[in-house]
This record gives sequence, structure tokens and C-alpha cells, in this order.
Amino acid sequence: MVIENVSELSVTGPTNFGNGSKLDILNEGGGRTLTIFDRLTSQIAYLQVCYRHDAQFQTRLQEVIDRYVQTKRASMGLIRRGARVYDCILLKNLIVGENVTLNGAFSLEDGTILGSPAILRSLEWEW
Repeated sequence: MVIENVSELSVTGPTNFGNGSKLDILNEGGGRTLTIFDRLTSQIAYLQVCYRHDAQFQTRLQEVIDRYVQTKRASMGLIRRGARVYDCILLKNLIVGENVTLNGAFSLEDGTILGSPAILRSLEWEW
């Protein structure tokens, strides 16, 4: 792990690190809310957004998501093995996953940034 030239790296009390945040998508008027969390898949997103007509299903799905989100609540952030963070201004209420590189971020708040060695290998370019 490398942390270099970062102005602020902090956690401001108990936080869910972006888990449980809600976005209105597919409809400018609202009504198609997506709850984001660090294990969200395209399949779960589809079920949340496209099966709004099934209220019982939506209630149960939201209960499962909310229960998971509560397990992410903490007062301490985390920067995992292999992460590289440098030349950033404000990093607040974050979890930085394995092998993630943050370079030159001005402001990142309330989020979970995940990565893996396989993802990094697929993004490597020969210049």
C-alpha cells in the first residue's frame, strides 16, 4: 500500500461508505429507485428497477439489501493491500479495495472503490 501527497484522508463518524445510497434512474420523474451497494450486480439492479409492480417482492428485496448495508457501517475507513493513493486532495468516508489506484482525485466522498488484480491486468497498456 502506498499513500503519498494526500491533503485529507478521513472518516467523519459512522458511515456506510456509499452503501445504501439511492439513485432515481430510467425515469426523469422518479419512481425507479436503485439502491447501490458494493455487491450490486446488473441482475439485482434489473430486479430493483424493472419489477416495481411487485410490491411484496420489492419490500423483501429492499429488506435484504438494507440488512447487508448495515453490516458495512463503521467509523473507520479501509485501504486494502496493494492500493496506491497519491496526489489527491479530499478523500472522505471511503473504502479503497485491493490493487486500486487513486491518482489526482480532487474530491471523493462516501464511497467504496473496489478492484482486483484481474481488472488491473485487463487495463494495462503498453505505451
